[in-house]
Amino acid sequence: MDSSRLALLHLTRLLGGPDETLILTSSEYADALGVSQQTASRHLIRLEREGLISRKLSGRGQQISLREGGRRHIKSLHNQLNDFFESPATHKYFGIVTSGLGEGAYYVKTYAPYIKEVTGWTPYPGTLNLLVEDLPPIPVSKKNHIKGFVSGERSFGAADIVESSLILKGSTQKAYLLLPERTHKSRELEFIAPQNLRRKHSIKNGDKMTFTVG
Repeated sequence: MDSSRLALLHLTRLLGGPDETLILTSSEYADALGVSQQTASRHLIRLEREGLISRKLSGRGQQISLREGGRRHIKSLHNQLNDFFESPATHKYFGIVTSGLGEGAYYVKTYAPYIKEVTGWTPYPGTLNLLVEDLPPIPVSKKNHIKGFVSGERSFGAADIVESSLILKGSTQKAYLLLPERTHKSRELEFIAPQNLRRKHSIKNGDKMTFTVG
């Protein structure tokens, strides 16, 4: 990002939003940027010349606001930063296939109607479990929440499911990571899909697997 684009971000922060107007002097803007007054003036001149801001002299300084081009540019920068900080799907994680406690089939069957509401398909009654060194960071915006519910005389806790991809022997399998609220910090992750993943891809315990989330 060049210095003028960085100056535009600082200016938007000073404005308090892309649709606000601010009156300030070049020296005040220079102090906010931590640069000389001459450098601050050059930034303002360049931003105005490129159609990103409008300036009007007033008794107390310059009246500055973003033009449509400036607002579009700020929105684009905002989206790029969101993608950078909130999208772990661009990063690959690694795990080792392991056996669960044998309760996956029961719980997936119980949660199946709620899972289908999010995914559009009925999950296979079972999970593919991976043991990981560290839990991948998952932004809240990527999680699909399932509220807790009562079935018969038993209550079931809330859970999150997150769209994922499993990289299996050169091919990619779409799946969902199931995160029961009570075991969110477990190093054993459970993945669900419409098919029996072990049978479909000839997976066995001890296999190393790559996956992405989000």
